[in-house]
Amino acid sequence: MERSSQEPTVKVLLNIADDIDQERGFDSEELALPISVADVLTTLFEFNESPRSNVR
Repeated sequence: MERSSQEPTVKVLLNIADDIDQERGFDSEELALPISVADVLTTLFEFNESPRSNVR
């Protein structure tokens, strides 16, 4: 099943991924840090607890 990038859930997940990339320094190969599954899950849980998690 292919998901549309316009679906609210997909949009939120893409925004979270963008936040993670910025925190990791993804714009620079020299500064980019590896990320673990635990880091991704922590970010998702933190986002879920934040006030902006209700934004669609």
